Amino acid sequence: MRGAGIRGIGALVAAAVAASCGWPEFAFDPKASDDGTSDDGEDGGAGASEPTGGSSGVAGASGGRAGASGNGGTGGASVPDTCNNGMRDLPETGVDCGGGTCPGCPPGGPCVVALDCAERTYPDERIEDGFCTHGVCEALFCRDLEASGSETDEDCGGPDCDLRCAPGQECREGPDCDSLLCQDGRCVTPECEPISGPCGSSDCPCANGRGCALHDDCASGNCAGGTCAEGPRVFSRNDEPDAENLSTPAILQAFLVRNDAPSEIPLGELSLRYYFNNDGLGEPRARCDESRAVDPDVCIDVRASVFELIPAALFADTYAEVSLPDGELLTPGGITSEVPIAVEPPAGGLYEQGTDYSFAANVSLAENRYVTLYRRGVLIWGREPR
Repeated sequence: MRGAGIRGIGALVAAAVAASCGWPEFAFDPKASDDGTSDDGEDGGAGASEPTGGSSGVAGASGGRAGASGNGGTGGASVPDTCNNGMRDLPETGVDCGGGTCPGCPPGGPCVVALDCAERTYPDERIEDGFCTHGVCEALFCRDLEASGSETDEDCGGPDCDLRCAPGQECREGPDCDSLLCQDGRCVTPECEPISGPCGSSDCPCANGRGCALHDDCASGNCAGGTCAEGPRVFSRNDEPDAENLSTPAILQAFLVRNDAPSEIPLGELSLRYYFNNDGLGEPRARCDESRAVDPDVCIDVRASVFELIPAALFADTYAEVSLPDGELLTPGGITSEVPIAVEPPAGGLYEQGTDYSFAANVSLAENRYVTLYRRGVLIWGREPR
């Protein structure tokens, strides 16, 4: 099961830098978790240490990003100044896009009709019309049985196609592949066994609990007393105030990763999973929601996708996976920007979130062990549903 993924990037900041730049300050005490203990209580995911930055609010209409190729509905007419002001003006369907007067919105952007979505011109000079389904612009080439557009292989890989490529298929970078490993232009299967077999190098880091000699031996980046221990942690916040007790049309969660390991970790090697019950509402869509973002650039190069959990577990049959962007290092003590994610059913309907596996009702960022974190596919934080 897949939703429409959007590429975005979350700016990496250290806690001190966050305060100086006007981003949310975090009032947790780093020493509170430095003793190696962890809260395993079934508390709905909220731990003791909480960033106290205020909620970025309940989502409104999602804004698309400007600059998509093609006119996408401008009809060749001059583009008004309102299409470049960073705001969603009427009749735009997204920020500076759609509505018939501005350039069309890119895949993942909001739309009412196909004219609101950007057309695309590919290197082979093929032009693809915009396509609007269930209020979201889609890229049709992800279903044309060809390696078209920005795909790296047939209907998979690349920044715009949500499906990852299988081992043996072509790729450009790790996120193009199911295995998150791209070598010599092909997706490959890891030759190491982080959980139970040979591991212990920067090329094959070990899972938590395995033996180690160096921090680089561990996927978590933390070798403590000869054993791979927890490093980065996930904090989450609920941005839908009615979600705990009432049915809601969307799952609105924001996430932040803090690196409590003593070594740097490439941000692009990290992905997190939020587990929930789909309530029989069809294939949901996940997106990075710019309308709730504190950092205006946070959604650049963030991938948000939805997958069916097989086999289903208690309180979860689906999960939203959020892959963080390449190009940055998460330094010791560093934090990412808040990444606001929205999950919505394709044709309307209401979610019952109160009993979802990963759901936590906290309205400020708090540690959540029911949101799992992976580095290159190796679990380094949280508890998977069973």
